[in-house]
Amino acid sequence: MKPSFYLSVLFALAVCNTILAQVSGNANYAQEQQSQSYWNNRTYKDLYNLPDAVFLDDNTILLEANALINVKADAYVAIFNLSQLGETAAATDELMNQRLDNIMKDVQALGIAKKDMYADMLTMVPVYEIEVEKKLFSKTYNEVPKGFEMQKNLHIKYTDSALLDKIITIAAKYEVYDLVKVEYCVEKPEQAYKTLRDASIALINERVTELKKVAVNLDTEYHIVSENSEAFYPNDQYTSYQAFSSNSLEAIKKKSGVTQAQKPVSMYYQPLSNRNFHIVINPVIVEPVVQYTYCLKVKYLLKRPPAKEMWLITPNGDLKQVKTE
Repeated sequence: MKPSFYLSVLFALAVCNTILAQVSGNANYAQEQQSQSYWNNRTYKDLYNLPDAVFLDDNTILLEANALINVKADAYVAIFNLSQLGETAAATDELMNQRLDNIMKDVQALGIAKKDMYADMLTMVPVYEIEVEKKLFSKTYNEVPKGFEMQKNLHIKYTDSALLDKIITIAAKYEVYDLVKVEYCVEKPEQAYKTLRDASIALINERVTELKKVAVNLDTEYHIVSENSEAFYPNDQYTSYQAFSSNSLEAIKKKSGVTQAQKPVSMYYQPLSNRNFHIVINPVIVEPVVQYTYCLKVKYLLKRPPAKEMWLITPNGDLKQVKTE
């Protein structure tokens, strides 16, 4: 009965782990297994230390608005690296140009214009190999030139994100497998910042009005304003993780040596969390986007009631004004 009970427990644990993976994803599992608490600490800070109205002293109050907008890119630039070997410099250049021409020709069939592609020359260096020179009682290893290596980057601009898969297929057809990176381009980022600024100002003004409901009157004629903005691109927002479990009760019991297998490294897109912001525009995203943030801080003076005036009559019968707060 013991083996049957043991298998039942394992099955129950496997089912529980599957359910957790469907709900939270393997990234959380990997972080828990590897004791990576960075995001957990960040979540705690975001939930409990969000900045809001802050009284600096008895005379001033600070209002803050943090805003985020998710903007889909207007265009993309994929960069592929090509490496070509040849016996001579001329032969290497010719082989490289043939591959580039073939790739660009097939890419044009997708509706991408030739003017939206550019080949960037990187290096052209000699390649050396080692030859063995046998002597009577020894060997000598000599480096001798055997050819040339050329590297170029091919930049391809496109506007439909779905085309990237087709471009990669074309590149692989001509033995190009190195996708260096993909740039995300927004044509008018100033519009995004204007939208954030207008929304933040409206929120600050709304808070000023709400404070009046609790008898907090601010001096709107005199205030200090501070602002800051940032842009976050998908290239810098991918996080890697490894999700695996390598426990073995049998190996521990037998004290056997364990040969570690290579664990695959996964990556996922980790955008800025909505919980960090008072205002979120276009909150639901299904593909990597450019994220613009804007922070507006306004420091106001609190209005004081007018000073009361008191008059005293001196023993001589004179009136004397006394100011009180």
